[in-house]
Amino acid sequence: MPDTGPTVVLPGRPLTTGELLDSAVLLLRGQAPVLLPVAAVLAAAEQLVLLPLRTAVGATAPLWWVSDTNELDTFWFLLTLGAATEAMIILLLGNPAARA
Repeated sequence: MPDTGPTVVLPGRPLTTGELLDSAVLLLRGQAPVLLPVAAVLAAAEQLVLLPLRTAVGATAPLWWVSDTNELDTFWFLLTLGAATEAMIILLLGNPAARA
């Protein structure tokens, strides 16, 4: 994408996947000194929160051919919790990215 200066006009049509990825890469390249350290700190904090939960319940990845539903329920709960914390990290990174 060419550098268009401080004002960018978005087209009135839906953006293609390639255009969205191009924009994301340009944003990351331009704001990497801010976004990458913040993302690293948030990812480390996520793991510090989830690791005690995983060890407390003794969760390991389930074997899909074993029909132990108790282990599967715990695994899906932790997977959902991890996805929710990832969504929160993306939400928190939106503010520094928007300042670009």
